[in-house]
Amino acid sequence: MTNLGIEALTVYCLSPVEFINLAADLGCGHISTGLNSANFGQPNAVEWSLRDDPALRRATLAAMAERGVAISLGEGFAIRPGLDVADR
Repeated sequence: MTNLGIEALTVYCLSPVEFINLAADLGCGHISTGLNSANFGQPNAVEWSLRDDPALRRATLAAMAERGVAISLGEGFAIRPGLDVADR
């Protein structure tokens, strides 16, 4: 694996496990990710949530360990008055 990484928005229609496998297949050792899918209204995009789906979190961690890929950047979020981060 290399120090190269792939940003999550580049492959926004993939699930985390599919994204990890693609990165590994391309020889990239790093990815970025958010907690939820960002499908931009694409009809065939997969909806997912690392926040709400414990099985997906386990599968994601297992794929990372198996394929040697690490998360090197987490997607950001806005902090505004009156916004509860727990709701995001």
